[in-house]
Amino acid sequence: MAFMLHLAATPALAASSMDYKLQIDGQLVKPPCTPQFPATMPINLGQVSRSDLSASRSATTEVHLSFECAPGSRVILKLLPGSGQLAPQILSTSLPQLGLQILVSGIYLNLGNVSPSLDTALSMLADGTSIGLILRVKPVLLGAALPSTGAFTATLLMEMSYQ
Repeated sequence: MAFMLHLAATPALAASSMDYKLQIDGQLVKPPCTPQFPATMPINLGQVSRSDLSASRSATTEVHLSFECAPGSRVILKLLPGSGQLAPQILSTSLPQLGLQILVSGIYLNLGNVSPSLDTALSMLADGTSIGLILRVKPVLLGAALPSTGAFTATLLMEMSYQ
């Protein structure tokens, strides 16, 4: 009996438990820039002539993209090849010999016409309350052989982050 009392009285061997609670809080805020177009945006290039494609005369389609921003917002934009990439500025399509060249220019920015490599960050500063971009998409022939006729698709993803 004395042995049992001795063990119970030894602090190093006594079993104890304590509960700790970590209180976590934060605030969800609106991002500094909001796209003014749908999350999934269809872009129809229409009918592309194989003869125009082979002569590098296929039409370029312009897509206007606008963002409402807090003044002074820095936006980092990345264009990501959702359907594959064939060259730094060429998005692959569902037709093997057909690619899409991507060109971006700024409406309210001093970007000029830039052809960013896909998956490369493009940094922009909102001077006023909006950022306007023009995305130019042009079908291009890949290699010497013409692609088969038919419908084609491609996916371009846009990732925005803020500083």
